[in-house]
Amino acid sequence: MNKKQLVKNIIILQAIIALYSLSTVMSKFAAEEDFLSFKFILFYGIEIVILGVYAILWQQIIKKFDISVASANKAMAVLWSMLWAILFFHDNITINNVIGIVIIIIGTFIVNSDNREEAKAVVDNNDNIQKTKESETINKKEKVVDKSDS
Repeated sequence: MNKKQLVKNIIILQAIIALYSLSTVMSKFAAEEDFLSFKFILFYGIEIVILGVYAILWQQIIKKFDISVASANKAMAVLWSMLWAILFFHDNITINNVIGIVIIIIGTFIVNSDNREEAKAVVDNNDNIQKTKESETINKKEKVVDKSDS
């Protein structure tokens, strides 16, 4: 996987994690409503849809990462949740919150940078497997053509 593709996949991974963290926003909105009221059911339903979409997208993106790397990136949900808390609920952020987020971001960058070499090796291996399959297919076709010529 080249650097551009890796960065693209990390951005997609983060978008999926941001989507996941939106489920907590819907949960908070639902919690502020009367139990089983229309708004409660609406927000709860949106939360379930978000989690369903997230599950499908997560299944697809983890094909492109080691599970340890993808899971380590989930820590960024704390950042996204904090952003949603500021935007939707006007929460106050403390210096401890900021320090914690900075530590998470640094850790995520470290994990992702370690992943570059591993990702390149996986992609190179997948490319070799694909080339081998293509060669085998071509060889089979040539054998069929040779038999039909005989």
